[in-house]
Amino acid sequence: MKKTITIVILILVSLITVWYLFKNKKNDSQPISMSSDSLSTTKNNSYTVDSINKIKEFNDSIENKIFNIPERNLNLFDKTNNDLFDNYLLNFSTKPNLTVKSNLEICGGDYCYSIRKWSNLNQDTILVYSKGDAGEYGLDNSQYIIINGEINWFRNFKIGIEDFGSETKPTIYKSTEDIITPVIGGYTISKREKKYSDFAEFKFKNEKFNTTNVKDEAFFKNELKDLEESFNAKSEE
Repeated sequence: MKKTITIVILILVSLITVWYLFKNKKNDSQPISMSSDSLSTTKNNSYTVDSINKIKEFNDSIENKIFNIPERNLNLFDKTNNDLFDNYLLNFSTKPNLTVKSNLEICGGDYCYSIRKWSNLNQDTILVYSKGDAGEYGLDNSQYIIINGEINWFRNFKIGIEDFGSETKPTIYKSTEDIITPVIGGYTISKREKKYSDFAEFKFKNEKFNTTNVKDEAFFKNELKDLEESFNAKSEE
């Protein structure tokens, strides 16, 4: 009798053990429940944090400082950082019967430019402002004062990279400014430049000009020809 009871107990224990193991296995095999809303929130949170980090990284970068300066904006023509031309333009733009002509964002290869001119009624005085953008390689701005069909004053301002940086040294930038005026048989050029690693220092302050005379009777004629072509140019297809 005792032997029979023992056998029954063993059978019951075995059945209970099998049932318990089967139940746990079933629970383990079921996927973790997560709603589409929770998945969406998790992804969105991760994307937002990642985006914020990337935006902050870009905002802190030198590249962003370069791209955000007014001198690079190909649709902005209200200021040049040259007092003579800026004052001339300010006074000139208030005159009645002023004609404005533009050719904007003309691109070829890695270089784009925009150009605008202001002409008075008699076309005897014309102001021209040209802006070029070569991406990370730099930019250039040019201004012209043209009186009675002749260039009376011409300025060119450029920012470029003098030396690309590395992990151990900073990038070195270079600003150059040329102011050119006509003289008999050629022109006078006043030139200055500065080099710097902090892009916030791209503007000239007290740097002095070096002035030289150049014999070149065709210089201003060629400049006028280039200006005319710039107003008629179209972007490369």
